[in-house]
Amino acid sequence: MNQVRVSRRAKRVLGPWFVIGLGLFVAFIIHMLAHGGAAFPGGKVVGGRYLVEEHGKIIEFTRESFRLSYLLGIASSVAIASFLLAVLAFYWTGDLKDEARGN
Repeated sequence: MNQVRVSRRAKRVLGPWFVIGLGLFVAFIIHMLAHGGAAFPGGKVVGGRYLVEEHGKIIEFTRESFRLSYLLGIASSVAIASFLLAVLAFYWTGDLKDEARGN
């Protein structure tokens, strides 16, 4: 089994970042399941109506629900992508090191 050495700095940064990203993603999934669809990435505003197409059916959202769904989708995507970039940055700086490979 591979051993990964993680510096204090990496733990201090990546731990909360992971928790926030996971929390946003879980909130997005819960909202999506509760409303039957998600406004991110394909929701549309047509004639003042907030519409989401999921699996061939069209679901109408309230303005607030549409905005929340879109915001949660964007926020969780940005948090997850930036977390992964931070992991790469910590590998490059040596704060994360794969002991088995000597990296």
